[in-house]
Amino acid sequence: MLSRTLFRTNLTHLTASRAIFPTAVRSLSTTPAFQTKFIDPLPKDFVPSPTEQVPDVQTFLTKIGRNCSEYADKFESWEHFMSVTTHELKEKGVDSRPRRYILAWREKFKRGEELTEIKRGKKRWGGERKRDEVRAKHFGRLKAEARESAARK
Repeated sequence: MLSRTLFRTNLTHLTASRAIFPTAVRSLSTTPAFQTKFIDPLPKDFVPSPTEQVPDVQTFLTKIGRNCSEYADKFESWEHFMSVTTHELKEKGVDSRPRRYILAWREKFKRGEELTEIKRGKKRWGGERKRDEVRAKHFGRLKAEARESAARK
């Protein structure tokens, strides 16, 4: 009974602190390195001005790669590009994978990161869940081919 009361008190304290400091990141560790950190978020309506390297939306989408430049006509202006939501992009017909990629790079650009293309990763051996099965089939085929070639000789 006493532990439940303490637990409720702690939850109430965390909830109240989150209401006062909504950007607080908390961890359960008591070591100083992992205690509460405060993140200074950018305002939601922050729109950075175009730079010399990135003067317009077309250049932005070309620099981040993955054929995102084909979606340049979906944005009316730089301000529209910097403030568009994922729902608006979905309504305009941008697929989910490039939509997430574009919005992620938009936020990185707002924070001052240099634009570069991040290539999509390729699955090796069929991906994490199928790795054992795919490798076993591959090496089984190799052994079967080795046996056949040995039998022919």
